[in-house]
This record gives sequence, C-alpha cells and structure tokens, in this order.
Amino acid sequence: MTKTIIPASPNWYCTKVTDSNKRNILVFASRHDIYIFGYDQYPAKFSGVFVGHKEKVTALSLCNHDQYVMLCCSGSEDGSVKLWNTVDCTVSVEHIIHKHRVTAISWSEIQPDLIVSGDDNGLLGVWQVEDNRQAAHRLDKTGITALAMAPFSAGLTAVGFKSGLILLLDVKKGSQVVCSLKGHDEELHALAWSPVPGENFKPAPPAEAPDITDLETFGVDDSWRKKPKEPLVSTESEGFGEDGWLLASGCRDKTIRLWSTSKGRQLGMYKLPNPGRRDPKAKEERGGRSQPWITIHWLTQAPNHIISSSLSGDLLLWDITKSGKEKNSFFHKSGRGHLRSVFNICPVGEDTLCTISMDRQIMFWDIKLRCQQAIMPSLGGYVYAMKVSPFDPGRLSLGVGDGMIRVWNLNSPPGVSAMTQYWQGIKSKVTALSWHPAKEGLLAYGTEDGRVGIYNTLSNKPPQISTTYHRRTVYVVAWAPASTSTSDTGSPVMYNVYSCGDGNVLEHQTQCLDREAVNIGQLIQANNPQYRATGKMPTRSEISWNADLTVVAIGNDDGSVEIFSSPGFLLLGIVQTHHKLVNVIAWHPTITMETTTGSAYRNFMAIASNEFHISVVDLNNLLDHSDSLQVTETWRRLEGHSNRVTGLAWSPHSDMHLVSVSYDKKALVWNVEKGTVLACYEGHIGRLLCCQWNGLDPSEVITGGDDYSIHVWAVGDHPLVQGQLDAKKKKKKKNKSKTVSEESATSIPIEATFIPIETSVPDPDEQDDLDDLEKLLEEKRRELLGEGQSKTADKVSTPLASDTADEMSVSLVAVQQTTIMKQKRTDKSDSRKKLKSKSMFPVMSKRDNSGRQTLLEDVISLAKLIYGDGEAVKASADVTHLGLFLDRRAAYACLDVEGQYHRNNENMDYFYQLEVWKGNISGALRVARQRDELSDWLVAMAPMASFETWTSVCEDYAIQLETDGQYHKAASYFLACHKVYEAIRLFKRHKLFKEAIALAKVRLSPLDPALEELYTLWAQQLTKDGNLEQAAKCHLAMRQVQDAAKLLARRYDQSSLRTAAHISIIANDKQQGLMYTQRVVQQHLLQNEWGLAYQFLEKNKEWQVYLATSSMHEMVSCELTSLGLLQIEPAHFSHWDQRPSNKSALPDLILDPGDVDSMSPWQLHLIEGHTFPHHILRTWYRHFDVCMDTTSVEDMYKTLCLLHAGRQAQVEQAQVRGWEDDPDIKAWRMTLSFGPGG
Repeated sequence: MTKTIIPASPNWYCTKVTDSNKRNILVFASRHDIYIFGYDQYPAKFSGVFVGHKEKVTALSLCNHDQYVMLCCSGSEDGSVKLWNTVDCTVSVEHIIHKHRVTAISWSEIQPDLIVSGDDNGLLGVWQVEDNRQAAHRLDKTGITALAMAPFSAGLTAVGFKSGLILLLDVKKGSQVVCSLKGHDEELHALAWSPVPGENFKPAPPAEAPDITDLETFGVDDSWRKKPKEPLVSTESEGFGEDGWLLASGCRDKTIRLWSTSKGRQLGMYKLPNPGRRDPKAKEERGGRSQPWITIHWLTQAPNHIISSSLSGDLLLWDITKSGKEKNSFFHKSGRGHLRSVFNICPVGEDTLCTISMDRQIMFWDIKLRCQQAIMPSLGGYVYAMKVSPFDPGRLSLGVGDGMIRVWNLNSPPGVSAMTQYWQGIKSKVTALSWHPAKEGLLAYGTEDGRVGIYNTLSNKPPQISTTYHRRTVYVVAWAPASTSTSDTGSPVMYNVYSCGDGNVLEHQTQCLDREAVNIGQLIQANNPQYRATGKMPTRSEISWNADLTVVAIGNDDGSVEIFSSPGFLLLGIVQTHHKLVNVIAWHPTITMETTTGSAYRNFMAIASNEFHISVVDLNNLLDHSDSLQVTETWRRLEGHSNRVTGLAWSPHSDMHLVSVSYDKKALVWNVEKGTVLACYEGHIGRLLCCQWNGLDPSEVITGGDDYSIHVWAVGDHPLVQGQLDAKKKKKKKNKSKTVSEESATSIPIEATFIPIETSVPDPDEQDDLDDLEKLLEEKRRELLGEGQSKTADKVSTPLASDTADEMSVSLVAVQQTTIMKQKRTDKSDSRKKLKSKSMFPVMSKRDNSGRQTLLEDVISLAKLIYGDGEAVKASADVTHLGLFLDRRAAYACLDVEGQYHRNNENMDYFYQLEVWKGNISGALRVARQRDELSDWLVAMAPMASFETWTSVCEDYAIQLETDGQYHKAASYFLACHKVYEAIRLFKRHKLFKEAIALAKVRLSPLDPALEELYTLWAQQLTKDGNLEQAAKCHLAMRQVQDAAKLLARRYDQSSLRTAAHISIIANDKQQGLMYTQRVVQQHLLQNEWGLAYQFLEKNKEWQVYLATSSMHEMVSCELTSLGLLQIEPAHFSHWDQRPSNKSALPDLILDPGDVDSMSPWQLHLIEGHTFPHHILRTWYRHFDVCMDTTSVEDMYKTLCLLHAGRQAQVEQAQVRGWEDDPDIKAWRMTLSFGPGG
C-alpha cells in the first residue's frame, strides 16, 4: 500500500482527460497511463494505475450507471478505445474503429451501454457495449475535438470540430444531423449541456437608479473596500421553461456561446476578459508560445452559472441571467488559482470541483464556499534526484526532468500546497542536487545540458550559474571544502561545488562562478605523481564525501572506487569490488537516532554499479593506514536486484538499514548487518532512479523513477514475500543451464552466445535425439575409461584421458551443431509458414477442405445446376461457392461473397482486388475513400473508370496523405491533378515554407502575390524561431533591404552589424548604411579596437568620415594616457610609423607655423613640434588620405547631414531638435566657412 503519491502530470491540450462518477472515483490520464484515486475521503486516496495503453491517452470517460459504475472508457493516439475495470485495472473489451488519434469520448447518461468517440480525422464511432455492436460515421475531415451526449435523450449528441462547427446528431438513427450550429471560427475546446431543461433565460433588467453607495458607478475606485464574496447555493429553480435545451460551447477564439438546440441559433456570447499580470511563465504563454484553452463546466447546483477557464489561469464564474460587467466574476479570490492555462474542469462529488492545468497543479475547489480545498502537485518528467535538507529533515528537494526544482515540505498537513517550484534560469532537465552543509537554503543543481548552478530557495532571486559547462549530462553535484588549488592556507573553511559529468570532476568556485572551474583529475595527477603514472586515468562516474567531509570517494567506469583525503586529494586506497561503471556511493551516517554519540559504522560505505549486487565495504583499516591500499573484499554482498542499481540511501534513524532502488522497478530495504531484505516495494510502473528515507518518520521511504511519480510507502506494509526475488534468478539459471557439452564446446563468453529463451527450448523430437547421443557418448566414455584402467603404465593413462576429453569435446560440438542446424531448419520452416499468403477465396477454400463427402455432394449439385433443375438446388442449399463453375452471374455472386468475407475480416486489399477484377472501380474507390484507405495502386487503377474519377481520387488521396503526415507525397498528388495552389497551401499550412517557395518559384509567375506572402510568412516564422539571418534572406528576396538590415542589427554583434551596413550600402540605402556603420565603430571604440575599426572602414569610400573621427578618438586617448589621465594598455594603440603611407607630408598651405608661437598664457602641448590639431591633420592626410580641401570637407559634411537625418527619423517628435544645434554639424560648418587653412 502506498501512503502518498505525487503522480505524473495530466496530459495537456486534451478536451477530457479527467473524470469522476457518483462512486467518487477520480481518474486522469498522464502520458499512456491513467491514475485512479478515491475521493470519498480527504485528501484523495491513491488506488492504482491503468497501464493498458501503448500510446498517449487523449480521452476518457467514467460511467454513472450502477451497471457499469466501476468501468472506464479511454482512447489513445493509436486509435484504440478500451473499456476497463477501475478496481483491478483489467481490460474488459476494446475496439479499433478509429485509425487516427482519439480526441473525445462521451458516455450516455440515458442508455448505460452507449458510448460515442471521435478522432481528429472526423470519424465518429458509436459503440453499444452490451452487444459489442459498432458503427462508424465520417462527418468532417477537419477533425472532432469535443463530444457531449445529451442528458435528456439517449442518442442526441453534440459534436464539435476543429473548424468551429457544432453538429447535433442522433446516433440512434445513423448519426442523422438534427441541426448545425455555426458561429465559432476556430477549434472547439469544450461542450456542456444545461443541467435543467428550457431555453428561456433572460438577463435581469438594469436598475433604474444607481446605488449612491456604489462608488464604482460614479467612476470612483473602491477596490480598497472589502466586498463579501457571495457563496454559491443550490437553487430551487426548475429550469428555464419547457421547450428545448441549452448548450454551451468554449472555443479557441476566446468566447463562450449559448445555443438554442430547438431553434438552432445562438442566444448569447461571452468574451473572455484580458488577463492581468500573473506568473512570468503565463506571460510567455500569452506571448504566443502556447495556445489559449477555454474549457467550461455548467454547475448542477446553480443552473444559471457556468464556470470557465481564463487566459491567465484563474477560474471565471458566468451568470447567464445577468448582463454588463456583472455577468462574470472570479470564482475564487484573484491570484489564488492556477498560474497557467486550465485544461479540464471536472465535478467530484456534490460540492467539489477538480481542475488540471499547465502549471502541473491538480486543484480541488469547494463550490459552495468558492475557495480552494486542496492541491495535489504533479510531475512532468523523470525524478532524477532527491535530497533531504541537513537543517530540516522535513524539506526534500526534487530534481525533475520537466526543467524544475521542487522543494517538498513534508511537515505540511495533507491537502495543503506543500511543494514550491523553482524554474527560473533552468533550461533543461535537473539531474543532480545537493544542499549546502552549513548555509540553510542554498541548493546546488546540475542539468542534462551540462550546467551547474546554485539556487537560494529562501529568496526570489534567479540562480547563479557557473560559466564552465560539462559537455554532457551532470550526474552528481556535491558541496565540500575548497581544494588546495583554490583555497589559501589559514583562511576560513570555504565550500565549493563539485560536479561530475562527461567523465570529469570539476570544482566550481562559489565566490566567483565566472572563473574557470578546476579539473580535479589534473589535481589528482599533480598531488599523486606515482599513481597511474603510465596508464590512462579512468572515466569518473560518481563522487561522494563522508559525513565530516574529510574523505572523498570517486567512482570510475571500471568499477573501482578511489579513496582520497580532502581537501588535498591525496590517494589513501582503492576499492575494487565491482567491474562495471559505478552508479552510486553512499557513506554510512556518523550519527543516527540510535547512536547519537557516534555510529560504529561511520566508515562503512555502500557501492552500487551496473552490476546487480551491492557491496558494503569496511574502510576502518584503510583510513587508519594500518592496511594495504587495495581493498577487494566486501564486508557484505547484498544480492536481490535483477538489474542495475541506481540509488542507495542509509537510514538516518537506525544503524545498518539501507534502501536501494534499481531498473528492475523494485525498492529493497536491507538489514545490512544480517544481510537480509526487510521489505520489497513494487508499486512503481517504471524504472527507479533515486530514493531517500523520510527524515520525520523512521518507517517511511520515498522513491522516484522514470514513471514521473514519487511514492511514499511504509516499510512494514511491504514485507518480502517468498519468491518475490527469485523470478529473475530462475530465469538466469535457465539461461545458464546449458549442458556440459555446450560449455566445453566453445570458449566464447556466455554474453556473446546468448540465445533467447523461446529458441533455446528443444522440441520433444530433438530432446530424444539428444538423449540418444548422450547415451552413445556415455558408452564411449566407459569404454575408453576401461581401456585406460587395463594399462599398467601411468604414462600411458594420462594422455589417454586427454584424448578422451578431446574426443568428447569434438563429439559434443557435433551435438551442439546438430541442434543448431535443426533449430535453423525449424526457424526457416516457421518463416515460410508466416510468409504464406492468404487465400483470395476463403469461403470456397473452406468448403473445398470440408471433406471428401462434401466435395462429392458439390459435384452432384453442380451437375444438377448445369443439366437439371437448378432452381430447386438453389432453393435447397447455398451453392454460391460453385459460381466459378457456372455462368457470369454466378461468378459475380461468388466474388461478392468472397469480397464481403474479406471486408468483414479487415482484409481490405483482397476486397479491393476482387472489386477491380469485377470492373467495379468506382465502388472500390468509394469504399476506400470512406475508410481513408486509398493507396498508390488504387489511384493507378482510377483511370479505368474515367479521367474525372482519377483527378477526384488524386485530390482525395492527397487529403488523406496530408492527414497521415505525408506532406510531400500529398503535394505531388495535388500537382498530378493540376492543383498547384492547393499543394502550396498544404506546405504553408504545415509551415514547410522552403518546399512551398520552391514549388511556387518553378510553377507560378514571378509576379504572383503568393510568392511575397510565402516569403513574409517564412520570415515571420524564422524571426520567431530566432533564425534572423535566414529571415533576412527572405526580406532581401522581396527587396526589403531595410527590414533585412533591421533583423540583422537585432543581434547587435560585430559581424551582424557589419553585414547590415554592407547590404544597405550595396542597395544604395546610404542613410541606413551609415547608421549601422556608426554602431560598428562605436563598439570598436568602446573596446579600444581602433585597428579593427580602420580595417572595416577602409573598405568603402563612403565611410571616410568615420576614419577621421575614429583616428581622432585614438589620438586623443593616446595623449590622455601619456598624461596619466587614462589607463589604456600601449598595445591597443596604432604605430603610425608601421602603417602604410602614400604621402610624405602635409602641404604647407594647411599648416600654420604661427600657431606654435601663439600668445596663449598656457604652455602648448606639442607633438613632434606640432600642435595637437596640426598633428591630427598630418595623420589624416598621411595615413588615411583625408584632405582638408573644400571638396573633401563638403563631402564629409553632407555625410554627417545624411546621418543626422536618419537619427531624426528614428526618434520621437518630442526629442527631435534642429540640425543647427548638433555640435558635430556646427564644427564642420565652421571648418567649411573658414576654409581649409582655418
């Protein structure tokens, strides 16, 4: 019995994957399993898991009739629909009407044995369970998304489609359409019938005069005033009249609509309000990463109220009798609901609702009080790791494969939300966890993508992430004192995070995670130069410190465990008790509840590997340095698992009590001192990955695995049953129970010659042959032994024994080869039997094989039919099987019978072939269309009917292929019937833009607007996916250079900005090119990368103005550095004497020697005898070919004006100022007005 379970999360984006009935049975689907709970007590009690489906469960329904109240009907993605018992989880009956994903199931509230189901190909299945009668009706190819059987009629069913259409059908009358309800334009998510009859609901008239106490009426915010929430109470209303029945629908278009089923029209529409600010993940969802989901539930207790989901995760309460702002309100206090989309709302009992959501919380609500009753957390991935906090034994951290860390507060009462989720900064599966030994709340974690981070669970800050990644998955993280390579002698103890992944152990310095992590393997080699000096270092797989953090054990892939002292990593010894990769190492705790002064087993260590046993090693002698460095003997060898052991945990309550979990789906509790198993738990349905003891209860163990669930169970409730651990051992013995002959016949290892059990069991005839051969061999052995004993010389008897062994070996090899050859012949004959084709005429063959007397009677009947009274023979017996021996009419009748037999037994290929033989091409194609079973050869046969038939069949086959996901083949068939635009639209619907554009390029006109539309959609999709470079290509293809450049500039790195500048200049968009060039130059100047800026700018004459400003920036920086005002490395500056120069000196007309002898009171700063402005002009002229003549200055001035105009176009009107105020423009104007010499 499982005390507590944290189940797997219910499936998302399904119309109905949770349900309950009057027996308070609650079921919900998670992946391909269905969890069963009993809600007759608080909180919900786990009952079991149904594992009958192989694919994801997408729909289910429970029965409320006493006859089938314990049954559940469920459907999955493979099209199967199963009816099973919720008590023992056994399948009662199933059908395979559907060939596609089942999307909805509804159980009739009037007729106990009537079930309807729909799939995403528009097929409606009708199933009468009592007689197991089935019918299928093809309604619409857009796919069924919602079903709701009427509560007042046995056959009336509301069917919702992806297109938004709602049909009312009577499935008792061959799915006759009663009426069609049109109004929605997008996918239907939910349908709900009113619990009472009638359609006469009228909103209450507005009040004549406003209430003066209602400040909101006068526009005054009165949110500060606490308004009491009115509880929902059961109404005594008999309904909304006598005529008709109301139907409600929820749609992806964010509306809820009320329909009149008697008049077939819409009576009301309610639009969902915009969401407020809630959880950041919900904000991402609304940003387009997840589609909105609108589910509804019509309250039985209050028929004028409907509860629906919202866009923010809250539940909304709609009063259909009111209008205006009063028609909707929060069902609960705002912010106390789900954080993300709600997918299902299910009533549980009379006064409780159950909701499932994307936030992986299953919530229970009190309908009358409109408040939260309980929360059941769930998990969305493998449970890779669990660790108990050293400060609070009631806090358990969980590392889960859904990209979240959870901290479970075991101290909380049942039903209270006791699990906190941490997801910020985590982009992958959490595979390893470790609590800080000295600081409360600090939790280190490792992920599947190689990241290592630290979360402070006591704050809302995002995690700190190390900049050093592992190449692959991190399997272990641990806190320990800093190693000697990262700590200073005499400094206080500092704890770092150690991680193990991709075969290496890294030390991450927590004080500065930006530093590169230390490779512990290199530290071990440096501190232990003699250890493995010539050999290769092993691949690390596990690392574990003892309780006082003075000794560390490192596990390797060869099964060895190295023991080092900490923090110096000096080798103390090696433990070699395994020969395969070490999975987990667990040190016995120093103190337990039994031994508070110190356990005598503190130096004991448990080791588990890919082998099936557990080794417990005593390291007292090794740590006392009184024993050898090599330990090969185990103190206890624990054997019981039948697969690799993945988790170990010592009990903190009792000495020498150990729990282990394995891939064999079992958790074992050991008394290590006695070597016995105390308990065996088999409640999981998947492989187990981790385990822990409950720190608050010494009798409870917590386990998790790849079934997405956590189980808390009591050791005393699961004692070991005799034979519980022997099944695998017997199987193993059976595999190894080869005769002595097989063992001596070959030297190949057993693993290499393993034969499956099914093929290793000999037939009785083969067993007799083996017995005869063994008798002959035994006689030969006795004969040889007798001859050996008659000899007196010992020298002769010894080789004779050797010869005997060789002869026996050769004989037994022959026996083994004979057996194998017989087995091969048997296998070949079996394969030939399997490949034998079915009969094309099974009815006739059955009659022909019914006996000689029957054949003689057929001969007489055939003679009468040909020569005698044929009508009398036909009236007295069925002679259809003789049709091939009579006229054409009889042959047709014979083929009809054979074809109907094939159709009833789903041998449709033979049925179609017989129809083609008869020439009924149109009939065969019609049946194949109805069943969505068109094939290439049927399409190839279509021209036998007509060209129009062939084109129509090509189009239908293309639609079928699209439904099956074969988009490229479907497009080819659209092209075959000359529907080019249909083929392009097919690719566009499924976002195959590359294929769509390729087809449009070769088939459409270059001026066709479809091309531009495809490029636009592809660019939008690429931009959304972050592939900005490819999106820029699409914009360039549409000659939208500015859009392409803007996309590239969004990266804001050097290469992207340079490309944006180049394409703008190439397209003659100088203004945009100059702006992007300015960004490139700014980034280079901020990094003091003047040389790279020059290399870029010298490529284009248009950018000469930036050469001048960049070089001026460098020269100013250089002079300020020489004066001690800036701190820049000299290596950053350009060496002007090393730059190529085409000109030797600046013309004299530009330089004014009188400037050196100015009358300024300040001392001049001269560079090579020139003032700083003259130095700049000389450098420009000599190294950058920048001349200060009137033409050059005017060109630069125009360039700056063009750049300034571009800046003005990008700022708001309030920030725009005249170009006259720009200091750069003023400076160039002054230069231009004063002339070159000024």
